[in-house]
Amino acid sequence: MLYTVSTISAPLAAVRDFVEGNLSSGADHMFVFLDAPSPEVEEFLDQRPCVTLVRCFDGYWQGSRPGKLAVRQNANANVVRVLLAPLPWSSWLAHLAVDECLAVDREALEQVDDDVEAVQLQPMEAVSAEGAHWRQWFKTRLGADDLTLLHLLGHVDEPKNSAYFYGSTSGRPCIRPGLSIRLRVADAVDPDGKAEPGLSDERFRMLHNGTVTLPDFIDAAERSGDAELPGGADMRAAMNALHANGSITAEHRQAAVHQLYERHVADPAQALQDLGLLQQIDPARHRYQPRAHSAVQVEGFETLLSALTAEPVDDFRPANGVTPAIEALQRAAESIREIRPDVSSLVDAYLARAIVTG
Repeated sequence: MLYTVSTISAPLAAVRDFVEGNLSSGADHMFVFLDAPSPEVEEFLDQRPCVTLVRCFDGYWQGSRPGKLAVRQNANANVVRVLLAPLPWSSWLAHLAVDECLAVDREALEQVDDDVEAVQLQPMEAVSAEGAHWRQWFKTRLGADDLTLLHLLGHVDEPKNSAYFYGSTSGRPCIRPGLSIRLRVADAVDPDGKAEPGLSDERFRMLHNGTVTLPDFIDAAERSGDAELPGGADMRAAMNALHANGSITAEHRQAAVHQLYERHVADPAQALQDLGLLQQIDPARHRYQPRAHSAVQVEGFETLLSALTAEPVDDFRPANGVTPAIEALQRAAESIREIRPDVSSLVDAYLARAIVTG
C-alpha cells in the first residue's frame, strides 16, 4: 500500500482538494497532522475512512513545540515511518505538502526492485496564469540549454530552475518504511545522515498546485505588513511603498499591482506552451480507488500511533539517528501489548529480523 504523511494548516477547501486529489491519484491512506485547531477541517478529516487525523495541539508536543515548520514536518513524518515499518502490508510512504498531489504510476512503483529504498518524486509546478484552461498545464524541471533559451528570451531572471519555479525544485521523497532510512521535507537520509538520492523516474512525480493567480496576488497585496508574497522581501517592500504612498490614487495603485503581477509573478504561459515546455495533466487520471484496510488493521495501527505520539518528539527527528526511534517503537509496542497483542507481536517480529545501523 502507498501512504502519504503531511503536516498541514490550511482552509477547508484546500484540505478537501488535497485529500480528494491524492486519494484519487494513487494514495491508499493518508496520515494528516493538523498543525492548528480548525473545527471544520477536523470534522472533514474525521469522516474520511482513508485518512488518519493527528491533532498537533492540546499538549501534543509535550510543552516543546518546535518553532520551525520543517522540524515539525520531519518529526511527524518519521513517526509515521516508524509506525509503518513493522506492518507487512505497507510498501511506500510519501512526504507531501498540502498543495501537492501524487502523479505516480502505481503499477511501475510496485515493480521497483526490492533493494531500492527510496524514489524521488519529481516536481511538476502549476502554471501561474489567468484563465481556467491553464489549470491542466504544468512546468517541469528543464535542462541547461532550455533554461538559457528562456533567460535570453527574457522569461526568467537567471538560467536556473530555481528562477523558473516558485516552489521547490527538488521534489519530494517516497520511501519504503523502515528503521534505517529517514524522511526529511525534500529528501531521505541513510543511517549515516547522508542524503539518499532516490530513484528518479518520469513515472514518479508530484504536482505542486501552488499557482498564484491575480486575485490571490491582489488579496495578499492589499494586506500590508508581513503577508507572504511571491518575490519575497523585495515584493513586500514594493507593496508597502504603494500602501504608504498617500499621493497615489486607488486606480493607479491597482494598475501598479497588476503590473507587478504580470512582470514578476505570472508565468509566460503561452510562450512556454509555444516552446513545447509545458505538460498537460489530464483530469481523468483521478480514477484510482484506494485499497481498503480492514477495521482491525486500522484500529491496530492507530493504537500504535497513539502510543508513538506519546513518546518524546526528539526521538523521531532525523538528525538524532536511528537508535532513539527504535527504542521509542519498543516502548510503544510494550505499552499496548495487553490491548493489542497482535500489533505488539508484529513489532517484535520485525525488530528481531531488522538489521539497522546508526
